[in-house]
Amino acid sequence: MRLLTIIGPLLGLGCLAALLPVRPIKAYTIGSFHKLSPEGADFRVFNNFSDVSANDNQVPDPNFPGQQGAVMAIWKASVEWGSTLHGNGAGDPHQPNGLGSGGANFDLSFQGLAPSATPVGGNVHSEISGSAAGTFAFTELNSNGQWHIRYYSAWNWDDGPGTQVSGVDLQSVATHEMGHALGLGHSTVPGATMAAAYSQGATSARSIEDDDIAGVQALYGAVGANKTRITGLSWVGAQLKISGENFGGLSTRAWFTNPDGSGQPLEQIGNIQNNGNAMFVNLPQGVVPGDVLVNANGLNSFLALSNAWPYDPTQQLPCYVTGYGGSQGGANKLLLHSTSTPTLGKTITVGIINAQVGSVAVVLFSLSKGSQPFMGGTQLIDFNQIVHTKLLSITGSPMPVKLDIPTQPGLAGLHVFGQAAALDLTQPGGLAFSNGLELVLCAP
Repeated sequence: MRLLTIIGPLLGLGCLAALLPVRPIKAYTIGSFHKLSPEGADFRVFNNFSDVSANDNQVPDPNFPGQQGAVMAIWKASVEWGSTLHGNGAGDPHQPNGLGSGGANFDLSFQGLAPSATPVGGNVHSEISGSAAGTFAFTELNSNGQWHIRYYSAWNWDDGPGTQVSGVDLQSVATHEMGHALGLGHSTVPGATMAAAYSQGATSARSIEDDDIAGVQALYGAVGANKTRITGLSWVGAQLKISGENFGGLSTRAWFTNPDGSGQPLEQIGNIQNNGNAMFVNLPQGVVPGDVLVNANGLNSFLALSNAWPYDPTQQLPCYVTGYGGSQGGANKLLLHSTSTPTLGKTITVGIINAQVGSVAVVLFSLSKGSQPFMGGTQLIDFNQIVHTKLLSITGSPMPVKLDIPTQPGLAGLHVFGQAAALDLTQPGGLAFSNGLELVLCAP
């Protein structure tokens, strides 16, 4: 077993993590003064890792666009502390629930590559030459809520992404050290990511545990219902549509990864629509692959800062069909389902499953979601933005419904939301309501 963080001398204005006075709170510990602000939630990597195995993963991952090797491994470690999944959560076979599934409520903004190994205050990961007995890496902190994480070059760093690593798992150590950068000390709970010991070759520290989550929530609060959240990206004409919730008012800004390596995100004020569930922005000049976050109303609050969502301006955003929300109808719940690709100019088939033969059903499509009680069920679409309605008699199950997608190019990337309702006298209001169906339209 090796200690992850053993602290050396003071550096500049900052002091190192183990020198911070800490007070026990349950099993985790937190520092007495170090705490980050949303405006300081950026991080960068100076990729000076000398070991080839630290950068031998050159397989692109759409959840971490534009980066491979050590940078991708550290990026994965950082998003694990986030409030929700990073994109779809993919990228780490060690975590079946996905990266960011812990709900720790600290959302970091990936700001690319740093031009150098800056001193304390740069919020940078970098390698440092030499070694120290029993130490893989250490975190330098200062009283302004800034940090620098350094990894000793004497170790054989492995960037993964598999669960079998040949040396020291960079992602695991980076996840632990990011906990120190957030203000956490060591935990006394065996198996916690913030426990003081780590075994070479282990990958379990990539995934934060209950005690780690409790510690970071003690510092930054738990995820609440009014938390700003991104759920997807799409194109609407020349604008990027950011879908989500609690986007706020006129000064809400989108943060993008800045190519200049300064750590300061590119900001763009957006147009908020759909009751705060959609934001439309023009891309700022020079935007590069990375993350996008939303800061609602420009507030300096972690409830106002959204989760990080991967974005690659060089790639066409995907189109898909996916279900959401619940269904109603007893043992044979009414379902709305489709395996079609919603392509402009094409006709797709949507199936109504478990509607009673001989009954009447209606399928409605809207430009936004809803969540309102209605006639004993739940309305999962916004009735004020209905764009298509189809009434039909049920002759079987599944009952196919044909939907013609217009050819208008500006519709590519548009999100459309559907729901079915069918007569069913066994239900409280005489209607059975299906799940919701989200369609993201794409160009041919």
